[in-house]
Amino acid sequence: MKLNTYLRLCSKFYDLSKPNIPEDAYRFYHQYVAAAKGRIVEPMCGSGRFLLPFVEEGFQVEGFDASPQMLAELHHKAKQKNLHPLVHQDFLENFSCTPPAKLIFIPAGSFGLITDLQIVKACLQSIYTQLSEGGSFVFEVETLAALSHYSIELREQSYTWGVEIYKGYFRDQPPKDQVLSTECHYELWRDNALQAREVELLQVRYYDPEEMLKLLRAAGFGSIKLCAAFDRDKAPQSHDELVIFECKRT
Repeated sequence: MKLNTYLRLCSKFYDLSKPNIPEDAYRFYHQYVAAAKGRIVEPMCGSGRFLLPFVEEGFQVEGFDASPQMLAELHHKAKQKNLHPLVHQDFLENFSCTPPAKLIFIPAGSFGLITDLQIVKACLQSIYTQLSEGGSFVFEVETLAALSHYSIELREQSYTWGVEIYKGYFRDQPPKDQVLSTECHYELWRDNALQAREVELLQVRYYDPEEMLKLLRAAGFGSIKLCAAFDRDKAPQSHDELVIFECKRT
């Protein structure tokens, strides 16, 4: 299977546009990582925005991602910090681990990048089977309430990295079947000359929380808790744009 997103320019642009980890999100997932007594896995770990800080703290968190370019960014940052994380390239639907994991977590809404419902079902089933008895799967999805923010207006961003300038141009398409598609154009400039260009179509699936509950139950999860954004003690409201699911294999 070939990945058509998160290529070289996109991966660098992603890292430059998100230099710091969100503190509230990190504190939230930190609770689960610190409490886990066993194997911890972060699928779709990208360039290590969450994984590397956990590893730097001394937690044995391993990960994988489908994008070799994002993993290259991860390894570059790890080398600068003299870290040696255990990561590999793979798609979530192919995920397997032995021994099974005590905690599997997917932060930053990354699960929404899987837009085909049949693959979504396969991924949830795979995650369930790779958890140990009593293990937890924690992840977040953006809800249908967040779809109202799409914009067909062209948006521009640029970031400087040394002598290089990375530019991004983005335009959303009208949502279709709960999937928002965004045209992404990336450019690399050096010495006022265009060096490289990439075009990607980024797609994200948004969910009604009840729909996700049904999918999780179909995958085998019997114990499922819904949380408001980064607060384990607060239930989500109907207008919330982000919902976190805490699922246990019982």
